[in-house]
Amino acid sequence: MRESERLCKLFRFNGDAGVVGFSYGGSDIVPGVGVTLGRILAPLTNNGGPTKTHALVRGSPAVDAIPSADPGCTGTDQRGVARPRGAGCDMGAFERKP
Repeated sequence: MRESERLCKLFRFNGDAGVVGFSYGGSDIVPGVGVTLGRILAPLTNNGGPTKTHALVRGSPAVDAIPSADPGCTGTDQRGVARPRGAGCDMGAFERKP
């Protein structure tokens, strides 16, 4: 796991962080009320690569969430697609086309 993935997390959805016993930090994202899981991730499917992934949907708060200047914003996603493909790296296993 890259340093940026340890420092920047997407917690739950619909305004609920879903955490107990710790607080999320300033670089973490808790999608607002009304943001459902379907507005963050597409269903698990074969998007290319060795394993199935959840694609990020247009407008997902996980898209470009890691600044391109972050040292962890390099390499490839789980499918082998180069990062970043937009203004920053997307969170998780899937790098969305801009």
